[in-house]
Amino acid sequence: MKVRALLTESPAPLAPGDPVETALATLLEHGVAHQPVVDDTGALVGLVSEEQLLEAPDAEAPVRALLGARPVSVRPGAHVFDATRAMVEHDLSVLPVAEPITNVGSSAADSVTETAANGVHAARQHNAASAEAPERYLGVVHRRDLFERFARMLSTQEPGAILALEAEQRDYSLAQLVHLIEQSDVKVLSVASEPADGQGGPRRLTVKLNATDTTRVCHMLEHNGFDIVASFGEQDDEILERVQEFMRYLEV
Repeated sequence: MKVRALLTESPAPLAPGDPVETALATLLEHGVAHQPVVDDTGALVGLVSEEQLLEAPDAEAPVRALLGARPVSVRPGAHVFDATRAMVEHDLSVLPVAEPITNVGSSAADSVTETAANGVHAARQHNAASAEAPERYLGVVHRRDLFERFARMLSTQEPGAILALEAEQRDYSLAQLVHLIEQSDVKVLSVASEPADGQGGPRRLTVKLNATDTTRVCHMLEHNGFDIVASFGEQDDEILERVQEFMRYLEV
């Protein structure tokens, strides 16, 4: 999924001449801790934080007095993974989305955006090569929207059990994992992978399944070298079934 799918124009950006107190009121109204600053040409010129505004000595001073280096931004054609990495690295509540302002027409600018392999990295290279080159502000991506998107990507709202397991890096194969699970007539809804203990060590995998009975799946995985750390979701279904049986008994 690309960043443009989560792009929003709310809240509206600040102008360089807006007073600090106005900026603080806007942050409070929209429940964010950062807000882009855009000049009258539509160019992104900064990003102010709640901390900066609260520490400003004069509440009536313009926010331009708080601006520093060009803020990090992401291209609309970048993947949401790139936006997430930038947001986490810089601890942002909103991430500006911008594109280069060129003199060769909008179609060329769109081409640059779409062909960049990494939207955030491309923006940094562009800024490093031409520190004064302006970027046209398009909107922001909210941290909460990224969180909701990842929740959907991981199928957190769908019923089913969750397995937490580990496998050695050299032996780990996603194709093998899915094949073993599907041999038990169970489908994989999502898989998340991360290093269990630094680089080069075992991988920690979190697998969401479309079934609640994982007895056969766990046996199959353990037999093939996967270490089942924990499972979730089965006990809740058992409790629900017992409650339903008790309610049927009361009705009789």
